[in-house]
Amino acid sequence: MSDSPVLTLNENSEETLPFSLEKQDALLGHLLKPDTFFIQSMDKVKPEWFFHVYSTRLLQEKVNYYNKNKCQPTLAELRNLEIWKEENQQFRNALFTKLDIALHQSNEFKLNVIANELGDFVKSRIYYDAVSKSVPLYNNKYPEKAYSIIEAGMRKIRETDFTHDHEVTFTNYKDTFEKQILELDDALSFGCSVVDQLIEPRAKYGSLIKGKTTCLLAPINTGKTRAMITIACHNIRRGHPVLFITHEDTSDEIQNLIWCNLLNVTPVELFKMYDDPKDGMKKMNFHLQWINRFLTYLSINRAGLTVEEVSGIIRKYQERRMAEHNGVGYSLVIDDYPAKLTTVMAQHGNLQKRNIDGIVYNYFVQLALEYNFHSLVAIQTNREGSKVNKKLTSDRLLYMEDVQESWEAMAPITNVISINRDPVAEMLGFVTYNLCKTRTTKKGYAAICKSDYGRCRTHSDDLGATYYCGTTTYSNKVNELLAQGKNVFTGKESFPITNSWG
Repeated sequence: MSDSPVLTLNENSEETLPFSLEKQDALLGHLLKPDTFFIQSMDKVKPEWFFHVYSTRLLQEKVNYYNKNKCQPTLAELRNLEIWKEENQQFRNALFTKLDIALHQSNEFKLNVIANELGDFVKSRIYYDAVSKSVPLYNNKYPEKAYSIIEAGMRKIRETDFTHDHEVTFTNYKDTFEKQILELDDALSFGCSVVDQLIEPRAKYGSLIKGKTTCLLAPINTGKTRAMITIACHNIRRGHPVLFITHEDTSDEIQNLIWCNLLNVTPVELFKMYDDPKDGMKKMNFHLQWINRFLTYLSINRAGLTVEEVSGIIRKYQERRMAEHNGVGYSLVIDDYPAKLTTVMAQHGNLQKRNIDGIVYNYFVQLALEYNFHSLVAIQTNREGSKVNKKLTSDRLLYMEDVQESWEAMAPITNVISINRDPVAEMLGFVTYNLCKTRTTKKGYAAICKSDYGRCRTHSDDLGATYYCGTTTYSNKVNELLAQGKNVFTGKESFPITNSWG
């Protein structure tokens, strides 16, 4: 290494790379507005990249506010930060003038107009930063570290994109299909192979693709929390790390339901197991190892809780797990349920409930895309949906129109599955999942699953399941239908119905 050339950077060169001042101001304006663009960009655009010190200071203080409060400040709150009082009047005047200019330019230059240039600007800065850090290491005889910094920088450059408008070529179809095969092989499971095959028939095992979102549509008191716990526990057993968040019920109640599912016991049997210091505690400690490795449970119950706060918490836990597990974060993030949240954008009272839900649920869709985990959320039907489930007004299954007030929330979601459990189904011990929305051809199919709500198991392969095409509920004919145990596509018996249904 003694003969290695010495690399240098021009220390007198302008650090802020080309990007017109007007468009820099436009970018700043978009970042300062309290919307999702700031959340999506805060890890990509650094405050010190801006030419003007006022631009840098405005963005840096917004980042500081967000990191401290887990929510974005409104423009009024940004103007009235306590830290500005420490500056002289001349500085404050210049600062607020820059803020006004930035907001004006953001209206002149919409994001879709500057997206391509913004991407080039950010990539240039990433490259500059990587080279700046790697050169001293190379000159000090640490070439491997220098190479790794450049490789990380190039990887980040490839992943940075502010626009999805690009020409798609078919010449690399092998790479495309190989990527899709890997995604399908890495799919999480709904917890029942019959439902998995309906949601994603291309996958060998599982159906919940990472980067996608599934919403359980349920009337009150039909078991949405139990269904989410069933899905969580099934994937924990498969070794998938799960982040489970609740906004209702006490943490003790949720913990007991998780224990009941994992141990396959009723609450009464669970307490008896706890009182058995030999066999019972041994079983609990065995399952505790799986819980500690693959489950993180957060009980976040607070009045006025915003999705911005919750998304900040999810980011923190996801990035912490990635740091502790060689870049591998949670595979499944469950929130029960987002409709309990509001958004800081609604604090002025100018948004309706459907608009708020649209913003809230879209956060979980975007987080799944950004961190490549599967988001599992739930939403409650309206009163009419509750009546339908009780068979008071109709003999049909629930579908998306039963949450018409929150239609905006359903639009970006990949899978929407309704939970149906009328009084007859509750008495016979089964639940029907209706595929209201999927990206496959199986939309309009329903799966009837044997359930054991007493043990917090809404569905499972060992309990049994079958399916049919249609939106009519088969509560009165369920025994006849299940006794057949036939695959409606092939006519062959394809799952253990006869023996498991008794």
